Amino acid sequence: MNHGAVFLIMAGGAGTRFWPWSTDSLPKQFLQFLGERSLLQESYARVRDLSSPDRILVLTHENYRGLVAQQLPELPQENIVCEPSRRDTAAAAALGALTVARRFGNPVVVTLTSDHWIQPLQRFHLAMNEAIWGAASAPCLYTLGIKPTYPATGFGYLQLGEAVAQGRALPHRQLLQFKEKPPLEVAEQYLASGNYLWNSGMFAWQNEVILNQFRRHLPAHLEHLAPAVDGRTPLAEAFNALQKISVDFAILERAEDVRCVEPDFEWGDLGGWLALQPFLAAGSDGNSARGRCYAHDAENNLVVCADPDETVALLGVSNLVVVRVGRRTLVIPRERTEEIKALLASMPAEELK
Repeated sequence: MNHGAVFLIMAGGAGTRFWPWSTDSLPKQFLQFLGERSLLQESYARVRDLSSPDRILVLTHENYRGLVAQQLPELPQENIVCEPSRRDTAAAAALGALTVARRFGNPVVVTLTSDHWIQPLQRFHLAMNEAIWGAASAPCLYTLGIKPTYPATGFGYLQLGEAVAQGRALPHRQLLQFKEKPPLEVAEQYLASGNYLWNSGMFAWQNEVILNQFRRHLPAHLEHLAPAVDGRTPLAEAFNALQKISVDFAILERAEDVRCVEPDFEWGDLGGWLALQPFLAAGSDGNSARGRCYAHDAENNLVVCADPDETVALLGVSNLVVVRVGRRTLVIPRERTEEIKALLASMPAEELK
């Protein structure tokens, strides 16, 4: 157990790319996609052996306070930190850092998301302890970089520099640059070079170090949020004034000293329907399904039923994603799943609840 660190789990997203199972009232982090525990419960369980409940914070939207409390009953109520509106991850990170400073001072803070699949647990713990050690040893920002296994276009990339912290249990590297989500040909170049890792979105830093980075690169966030965290101004008013920007764009891409640990666990970012395919039973025709699926002259389809007793039958179709949840059905070509947000934008609001 690492008693000194504070763990901050981000769990406020809407999960729109998993519609219609994930809705605004019950987004993906609270759903049981891959077993008997929700993604949030899995994320909490991964860090529970590294800390005690009083040093684990869940940062979520205020509409989900009750869901977090229901799913994580041992978490102290005051450790559910709520955003009044969504202003991307820089706002969440700044709110978390100010809350940690007020309650814990200047520990190492580990920032995690609630939509990852990671195995085995022991290797995750090793990587976390390495990142915590690295962040405690120097005023730098640490991330976990994942060795790419294919030329992904949906992840950001980390360009590796020289090795640091020799003799540790896992490799530590200086980072030269954060790269945006690349087109396929660029991703293929990154993969072939062997000098790039996927950006996992898992970070570790001393709390005062990240606050100093905000003071330098995004001071308006602290100017609005600090008085709200202290109770002097309304938090909703502070959030309304914030620029929507990710912590990657606002801070990590501009910081002078960013390093990474290269873990050796299996990792999956559960960002959309296709990310579930490796975990579902697949037939010789390439069809993967959760629920009962019957196919004739159909191949390479992904079928997901929220109720595993539901049935989907396919005839003469290929490369589709078919999702059945209650009275809602999604049918979309595999190559267009990134466009689900555009589809939802054209639909009545009541269909998204």
